[in-house]
Amino acid sequence: MTPPDNPPIRVALVNERNAESGLRGFVENLPKWRDATLVLAGVAYVLGYLSWALYASDHGWGLAPVLDAQYFTAGVLPTLIVIAACFFGWCLRLLNQWVRKPVSSMAATIQSVLEIVGFVCCVVGFILRFNKTVAPVSVWLITAGGLSLIVSSFLSRKKSDSWYHRFVLGIAWIYLPLIGVLAFAFYLARIFPGLPQPLGGPRPECVQLDLDVSKLSTETLQLLAPDWKATPAAESRIARSRKLYLVLQSSGYLFLQTNREKSSANNQPFRLESSAVTSLVPAADNNRP
Repeated sequence: MTPPDNPPIRVALVNERNAESGLRGFVENLPKWRDATLVLAGVAYVLGYLSWALYASDHGWGLAPVLDAQYFTAGVLPTLIVIAACFFGWCLRLLNQWVRKPVSSMAATIQSVLEIVGFVCCVVGFILRFNKTVAPVSVWLITAGGLSLIVSSFLSRKKSDSWYHRFVLGIAWIYLPLIGVLAFAFYLARIFPGLPQPLGGPRPECVQLDLDVSKLSTETLQLLAPDWKATPAAESRIARSRKLYLVLQSSGYLFLQTNREKSSANNQPFRLESSAVTSLVPAADNNRP
């Protein structure tokens, strides 16, 4: 009787060693994950602060406070844009390396098929352009044919196509940061102003403030609490404000505006020191859309 090729004890030892090596590799990679997390957190904070700084400047609040935990949340979506740009840059780098290597016979066959399909789609699309009833179909055919020809060129290793590879990749490297900047600008203009405050955004929330009148000027008090009237016999020096819209609450200041309008031309934004506010109460917003 011959002994088994893999005794149970030997199999158990091999599995234990694989588990130990896997755990050791995970532990060894922890510093890399830690460094990557710290870098991403820093990028999120900087982009979040930049979003708030531009928003505060546009609304006439001056310089936004530098230290605020809300910037981490506000910078999550811009950081995803940076990660996507880095991923596509990494893909372009791999593509640049791949076009320098020889391709298999199957890839060459696919390249020939794509060339024929692309040429036929372009010819049929240009012919259909003269027929107004199917003009939208011709646009799709021409687009599909152009993409087929571009993909087929990257499967080709002819010297005549090498310059085209460099040209397309160069254009892609130019457009990559440009698209990233445009995506960030779109975020600032369309997405960020509508984000609720728990998600790091400046969407106004209706509140009422209890104000220490001894720390406010007469003009500011008249703006915030027009119904409060000082009397010599008044014991309370606390005034309840009218309904205001809170945009950002930092450790030193409250950024408020008089109505829900996003444009500073239609409301009066202002910055109030936190020391002048004794309490903050959520209020019912009758103007909420």
